[in-house]
Amino acid sequence: LNEYYISSSHNTYLLGKQVKGFSSIEGYIHALKKGCKCIEIDIWDGLNGPVVSHGLTFTSPCMLKDVLLTIKKYAFENSSLPLMLSIEIHCKKTFQVTVKNTFIDILGGMLIIQSSEDELNQTKLPSPLDLQNKVIMKIKRSNRFNKSEVDLTNIIPKVSSYSSLNSFSSSGENGSIYHSNNLRSKLISKKKGKNKNSNDKFKIIPQLCAISYVYGLKFKSFSLPESKNKFHCFSFSEKTINSMLKDFDKRVLLDKHNRRYLNRIYPSGLRVNSSNFNPIDYWKFGCQFVATNWQTKDLGQQLNESMFNNNNCSGYVLKPEFLRSIRRKEGNFREQNDDDDDFFNAQNHRKDAKIIIDIISGLSLKIENNDVINLENNINSYVEVEVFGQDNDSINWGGNYTSDSPASNQYQKTINNYNNKLKFKSCIVSSNGFNPVWNNRFEINLKNCFKEFLFIRLTVKNRDEKNHSTDIIGRFVARLIYLKEGYRHLPIYDSNGDEIFGSKLFVKLNYI
Repeated sequence: LNEYYISSSHNTYLLGKQVKGFSSIEGYIHALKKGCKCIEIDIWDGLNGPVVSHGLTFTSPCMLKDVLLTIKKYAFENSSLPLMLSIEIHCKKTFQVTVKNTFIDILGGMLIIQSSEDELNQTKLPSPLDLQNKVIMKIKRSNRFNKSEVDLTNIIPKVSSYSSLNSFSSSGENGSIYHSNNLRSKLISKKKGKNKNSNDKFKIIPQLCAISYVYGLKFKSFSLPESKNKFHCFSFSEKTINSMLKDFDKRVLLDKHNRRYLNRIYPSGLRVNSSNFNPIDYWKFGCQFVATNWQTKDLGQQLNESMFNNNNCSGYVLKPEFLRSIRRKEGNFREQNDDDDDFFNAQNHRKDAKIIIDIISGLSLKIENNDVINLENNINSYVEVEVFGQDNDSINWGGNYTSDSPASNQYQKTINNYNNKLKFKSCIVSSNGFNPVWNNRFEINLKNCFKEFLFIRLTVKNRDEKNHSTDIIGRFVARLIYLKEGYRHLPIYDSNGDEIFGSKLFVKLNYI
């Protein structure tokens, strides 16, 4: 498992913003059908049982059993590779027993439950192929937890007593669970009125910890003994990981850790509008679970989906060999600086590269949310070309304008607001959305780059000269190594990530 990038979602239950909006099973359905293989479940106390919600906010909750029934139905619709549940428990101990029973009753034999002896006997994490059609639970565990003290004979997966999705309850019906305002006020009052023993009721009970295959661990140091257990998983916020990447020694230790163990990255709490970070830098250091807000189709999510838009969207991508290999000395003895060697060996895979892309023509371009449109007369289209995965100072843009193009003006170079990336604009073809011909060539010279982490985005836009505005017609985003060289017809996707039927870009690609 530690040798793969795994498609991951942050606060999967949310359909909108982080502090005000709706929690719904629709978020899980959308993510699972798109191939997501690590989803998040935040569990709180509810009036009629455990609920899933973004606590201490104005977001509405949904019932835990509804979420688990959804997972049972859609978990392996795209592929049989394992699904991980990243679970946060905010319940009192009495509710935690109900939580444990609900997981066992609904997911049953899909769960992986192993004894402490099995944990000790395994020398490495299993392959995803060894865990097909299985659900992995990840729950935060105390360092003092000892699985050998838990009697697993009473924690045996049973046949689900919830037979179908027809047993869903309505989140707003008959006051079955807290309304968002009541839930928030209740939780805040609990927080204000807590006493010396109040923290104890939110500790995870051993029976719940025992059914987790991977356990979350609060990060203190990479050198502590608990960080050497193969079943642990650190979780870093965007702010924490960015701070860590600024320190060379910590970068080396992070690289070392991610070659052996699991790591999850999640967006900053300040992203209240559910925006996303650029995930590429975290992939470069081997982070397996880079969780994004799937409800927001911004650049971060576009890059995330394009990373896993291969292999039938299985949700798993094998990391490059230079981020997986661990050098071994004779007799399995490793000197202290060998881990540095692994890190520097990875950096040696940076190479100069050159991308030549010809934007030739388009076909049947349509403006979003405009059902009736005159393709010949109403669209003045052009294409923006962007490459992600490199810093500005390592990209040199060039290009040749084809004189026989019917375009009315030259392409131009501009600055992109996202991480100050450069982007290229083609010429504008006026009054032709049916079959615009641009015939522009862009030559992109990259220095000292990882080819495995280069992504290209082609954005087709319409320039409305009358209103002096620009509309996005559609986009195509891809990991560069997934694209074959030569002439290609590329599909165009709308702002929701759905393919626009009939719309294409005709391009030619060459890599040097």
